[in-house]
Amino acid sequence: PSTSAATSPSRSASHSSSRPAGAAPSAAERAEAAPAPGPILLQREVPAPAPASPPAEPVLPDGGPWTGEVLRRIREARGITVRQIADRTKVTRHHIENIEEEKFGALPAPVYLRGILLSIARELRLDGQKVARSYLDRASEAEAAGKPR
Repeated sequence: PSTSAATSPSRSASHSSSRPAGAAPSAAERAEAAPAPGPILLQREVPAPAPASPPAEPVLPDGGPWTGEVLRRIREARGITVRQIADRTKVTRHHIENIEEEKFGALPAPVYLRGILLSIARELRLDGQKVARSYLDRASEAEAAGKPR
């Protein structure tokens, strides 16, 4: 009687008796049963998307000045809330609202207002110098016309 390891009842019994009936197979048993790994496929490098170019500067109606209304429309078109622009620029929400509503009497002194306008314009990706100059001109015209600061 020839007893080979492959047909030996003791080998197969000891092999299957290492885990209780109904228990999950061990890692070694899973490795034996797993198919051999296939060839390793390398991922092709995909070029990163080009950075989005900033939107073109909005065309002002009739080449007019930068008004609070124009700044508000641009802010809304870019999907930015007053709260978001206030958080990003560290300018109080009230100043931003007063600028957009052109409540010149409630705005700070021109030197501070210029800095605020530059911050807002930068956040809206606009030319801060043009925005500040145009808005400050409107504010000084309003003051000269008798509207209180």
